[in-house]
Amino acid sequence: MRSLPHLLLAVLLLALNGCVPQPVQPAPASENAAAAAAASPDSNIHDGCVDSFDPAVDYFPHKLSVAYATGFDVEYHNHYKIVTVTNPWQGAQESFRYILLQCGAPAPTGVEGALIEVPSKTLSPCPPPISPPSRTWD
Repeated sequence: MRSLPHLLLAVLLLALNGCVPQPVQPAPASENAAAAAAASPDSNIHDGCVDSFDPAVDYFPHKLSVAYATGFDVEYHNHYKIVTVTNPWQGAQESFRYILLQCGAPAPTGVEGALIEVPSKTLSPCPPPISPPSRTWD
């Protein structure tokens, strides 16, 4: 049962890959915001990390638009997303929270959940198997 949250996260991340991103154009309120908007990436970073972190830059300009999936919520912040699985299985009494942090950005403070750096090169829904001890035969 302990690996079930990992399996749910893997399924959720695979489902999020198939969702259509919707571009969002923030309206700059000042020259500082206009400069930050000019430095913002045109799309989400899919390879590599942020080289020079700026807290005013939105590193996730393409937001998730979910039409049919239920049981989870995605909350966007400039350099991290919070994915809350609200209904991991039928009759579940608990939810799971994952913080998807843009690689190269500092971890958010005051936010609880499993921290996952994105973009992720690998994802394992289950812990690795435990190998039996080596045995030598005489």
